[in-house]
Amino acid sequence: MNMFKSTSVLLNGQPAKAPFVRRVKPLVNFLEPETSVVKKPIEPIFYKNRGEITKDLIIQRQLIQKYLPFISGVPGGLENATTQQVRMWVIPKSASEVETAQLQMNLIKLNSLDNTIKMADKDVSYLLEKYSAAKQQRYQSHISIENSKIQQYKYTKEINGQRVLQAPQVDEYGRAHGRALRMDAKANVFITKVKEGETPKILINSSYKSLKEYFEYIKYRENVIYPLKVVNALDKFNVYCEVENGGLKSQSEAIMFAITKALMNYNPLYEVHINKVKLLTEDKRERERKKPGQKGARARFTWVKR
Repeated sequence: MNMFKSTSVLLNGQPAKAPFVRRVKPLVNFLEPETSVVKKPIEPIFYKNRGEITKDLIIQRQLIQKYLPFISGVPGGLENATTQQVRMWVIPKSASEVETAQLQMNLIKLNSLDNTIKMADKDVSYLLEKYSAAKQQRYQSHISIENSKIQQYKYTKEINGQRVLQAPQVDEYGRAHGRALRMDAKANVFITKVKEGETPKILINSSYKSLKEYFEYIKYRENVIYPLKVVNALDKFNVYCEVENGGLKSQSEAIMFAITKALMNYNPLYEVHINKVKLLTEDKRERERKKPGQKGARARFTWVKR
């Protein structure tokens, strides 16, 4: 005989429920990964996600527990430590005040160990070297020495996100070369230093036309000599240009970018001045082609209904 659920509950009582089982992911034993015993991390700092500082603090505490009988340390905490003991260590700025105090105290304790223990245990020697102020000073002095050695070279190009140092690129005849494009125009430029008593010259193509003969409009002439004006070198260089294709405007701008590159190759220090006027970025724009069935690239014929 079928009964409703409510009557069966009244007669027989509530059915026995299965025991509640909470499904939790197993904890990873990050302190001792080789052991099969899994235990909850004791360090409260583990849950703060502080990265490298957290890891170093945990390792330091483990090492202090390991070598506790051999540590003299500072009785009474960091307040009783001398300024010399504190200044021995450089703590990263990302660490909080509590973490900075803990790192300094742990490093002072580890530093009080015997030299034989420091040499034998790689973890101890690694932590002491990592936060050592003396090592940081040696590193900074090494960088300053390297910078002074390569002071004659300056930054010219950026490769893989890093500024690469390069020397001036001049051939055996003392010429610096630059090549650039603008629309359809292609320009190759060679610059040389003007000798004493000579007047600077700007010659274009194999006909050796002067700037005034080749470019009738003053605006185009100004484009050509603009990079020389920027670095204040109008009377310092002879310029020979080979240019082809395109119109006079695109040719003048192609020569301008090519002279800029030649100046950079001759003396990378010019980058400081050239970069301010943004001559290092070429203008890659081109004339858009005419579309079939239209008057131009975008313009269209007048539409007549009838």
